[in-house]
Order: sequence, then C-alpha cells, then structure tokens
Amino acid sequence: MKKKKKKSKKGKKKMKDNNNFYGLVKLLLICFITSLFTVILIFSNLFGVGDEVYYFFNTGFVNSDLSADELVMVNDCNSSDLISSVFCLQNRIEGFYKYKLTPDFVSLSFDQLRDSGGDCKDWADLWVKLVRSMGFGADHLVVPVDKVSSHGVSVLYDESGYCFTGNSGVKCFHYNMDDGDDVGGVV
Repeated sequence: MKKKKKKSKKGKKKMKDNNNFYGLVKLLLICFITSLFTVILIFSNLFGVGDEVYYFFNTGFVNSDLSADELVMVNDCNSSDLISSVFCLQNRIEGFYKYKLTPDFVSLSFDQLRDSGGDCKDWADLWVKLVRSMGFGADHLVVPVDKVSSHGVSVLYDESGYCFTGNSGVKCFHYNMDDGDDVGGVV
C-alpha cells in the first residue's frame, strides 16, 4: 500500500496565497473595466456625442454629419411644419428611390443608397437621419412579418402630427385636439 504524502503547511499557505492573488487580480480587472466604461460615457456626454452613442446602440448606425447632397435636401425642405418638410423630402427621394434587398448589418452611405438602392431598413434609416437633422422627432420601427423576416418603417413626429414612411410612400396625420380625437384625417 502506498502512503499518501501529506502536504506541508508551507505548501498549503503557498496555494492559499496564489488564490488570494488571482482573486485580487480579477477584482482589479473588473474595477478597471467598469471605470473605463464610466469614463467613456462621461466623455461622450461632455463632448456632445452621447446621443450618437445612444443612437448607435439603438439603430445600428451613428448619426454623423450629413453628406453634401443630404444637406442640400435638408436645407431645401426644412420648414417649421413637419408635414410640409416630409412631403418635400418625399418628392426628392422619389427621384432616386430603388428597392434592392441588402444585408441588415450593412449601413449604406447616402451615395450608395441613391446610386444602387436599398431595402426598407436602409430607406427608413435615411428618413430618420434627414428628419432628425431638421429638428423633428423620428424613430426607426421594425415590424415582424413572420418568424424569420421583418419590415422597417419610420415614424416622424412633432407636436402637430406624425407621418409613417415605408416602401409604399408617406402617410401623415394631424393631431386634432379640438374635438377630443387624437388624430385628424390623413393628409
């Protein structure tokens, strides 16, 4: 029969010291990562990119500066009235609108979208970007179609009403607060 070797007190102490060391390293690493994320959030808000960071994680692209062509459209169509601005943009976009299925993980530039076309997500992203740059509210919505596919639309809004955009065009509604209804007729 073989005798089991007993671990010396010195060996047990060394193992315990190693476990304490690795535990301390793990704790310091967690603290460092948490601090790093905190610093990133603070600096992103200080330098005015907090909305872009939020927007990136909620829509998949950063609301960066407009291209020259986008800026022309926004400047030509921007008015204090949401619905007038939206229909002006619709008239511009209809001139180059092409539906083309694209991977949803790819964010197309304005030039790519204008020249080659895009799918519902790409067009909804463009609407959101243009209308937000005009100072109106805009959100990209994803509507489930079945278990594996969905449809992207945008809702554009302000205190006077809202519009939906999709592949079939634009539908706008005025709020009608005089008679207690939330929504007036289609514009």
